[in-house]
Amino acid sequence: MLNSKNSNVDRRWLDSMPALFGICRRLFFCVILVLSPVLCAKAANVVDDMLENSDTDTDQDHDFSFNPVSTSWTSLQFETWNIDQNKPGAISELMRRHRTWSNHSGGPFIHYNVLARSFYINDQRIRFTGNESTFAVEAQLDFRVQHQIDDWNVGLVSEIYLSQPFDENLLVDYGLRESFRHNFLLDPLELSELYIHFDRGPWRFKIGRFETPFGRYWAPFYLNSRRDVPFIRSESILFRETGIQCDFKSGHWILTSALTNGGLNRDTNSGKAFLGRIGFDHPDFVIGSSLKWHDGISSEGQKEFNRHAGFDIMRRLNDRWLVSGEVIYDEYGMRRPGFNLDDIFWGRSIYNRQINRGLNIPLNGVGYYANLIWEQPGRLAAIGYGEFYPTAVGDPIHDQVTRRVNTSYHHGFNDHLSTYCSLILENSVSESQNGEQRRGFSLIVGMQFLW
Repeated sequence: MLNSKNSNVDRRWLDSMPALFGICRRLFFCVILVLSPVLCAKAANVVDDMLENSDTDTDQDHDFSFNPVSTSWTSLQFETWNIDQNKPGAISELMRRHRTWSNHSGGPFIHYNVLARSFYINDQRIRFTGNESTFAVEAQLDFRVQHQIDDWNVGLVSEIYLSQPFDENLLVDYGLRESFRHNFLLDPLELSELYIHFDRGPWRFKIGRFETPFGRYWAPFYLNSRRDVPFIRSESILFRETGIQCDFKSGHWILTSALTNGGLNRDTNSGKAFLGRIGFDHPDFVIGSSLKWHDGISSEGQKEFNRHAGFDIMRRLNDRWLVSGEVIYDEYGMRRPGFNLDDIFWGRSIYNRQINRGLNIPLNGVGYYANLIWEQPGRLAAIGYGEFYPTAVGDPIHDQVTRRVNTSYHHGFNDHLSTYCSLILENSVSESQNGEQRRGFSLIVGMQFLW
């Protein structure tokens, strides 16, 4: 376990980050405005070419890649259609978030898989809630269908999570535990993804609930709640967004923009979020820059900031090794003062990320992580390290620099049955919400079956 006291690192440079964030946001919009006429002109030429050669066009420069479901983050969890399973490095191929569907144009294509997990989890970080240790079961159902209609490839993607809920007799004997109660009210059925996509030439449009276009994440995770991931992924970047998304691809360059609710589910206010990413996506090398701009994700009285800018990179070293990482500048926290943390009823952070700094003044911080993944047929191991540096505001829990190690191992017995282990180590906090020490330790051990 990592043990450290509050960092003595001078973080005054974080005070200049909001201004830098504003500059980066303006530059990002300027780039989109400058590129828009060029992209539209090129798109017009592409559409003209498609209309003239719709029956013979086999140009792969505009083939769109399709994000696989989260079940595919482990080695034996996705049956693919363009990859030789006997080829060395096939597991890393399965982990790639980019899939070409264009080979299936001209006829209907249907894909599905079912994943069931049984596991034990012990998370000492939430020991004060009394819910830190439990056996549990989960499942994931994935269904995809695609069909060509004239010059359009039209598809439906659905990913459903099934989660065993906690017992109803949760310990909520006073305000602190009551504020954490929602963290353990798991939805037995969750629509992880459900959207329709339309592809034509270099364009792709999505409408529905889809994977966030912000950044790229390449390492495995083994919980439907996705708590077993680096800090900036579990606390800052949402894995899912609901709204509309537009992608334009030229060669390996992809420009993405989206207008979404900004939260995981239906919106509770009129504000919406803009997300954008400019990236170079190659099977062996990915690099990109992302932005999310959003005023809040809940009702007026308890509205929270949720916006960030980031940079992501991935490099496939060879058939067995892959490295990846992300860096973000994050703005978060309550928009208005006067809201008691013990009154939170929609899910509370153990890192006190919902405190208020002042009227319409966000909390801010900088975080990063780096992952190293090794695989060979039937086995996969991953290790990552990340840190998050918040701006100090006088709250001993919030001001703590978080250092997190994520490590996991996956072993497949055959094409269907496998076992896995995932471990999180964090620096301990001398005084957590209930006044006791928070131990930075979380362990998951389980088995899963894929069909």
